[in-house]
Amino acid sequence: MKKRLLTSFVFTLFIAFVGYGQRNITGKVTDLAGEPLIGANVIAKEDPTVGTVTDFDGNYTLNVPAGAT
Repeated sequence: MKKRLLTSFVFTLFIAFVGYGQRNITGKVTDLAGEPLIGANVIAKEDPTVGTVTDFDGNYTLNVPAGAT
């Protein structure tokens, strides 16, 4: 029982630290005429594995670490 409780506690701390410092970035990608770009890739500069694709209206939401560009 103690081992299970300790494992749960450690897992909870891990999740808390992973989520700390994250923020959501939202925006809209458009072309020069102001038309939305559908399916454009948006990635974090520091970590190209963190990314998303714009929706039908060119909107995106990206969850990145604090300080990322």
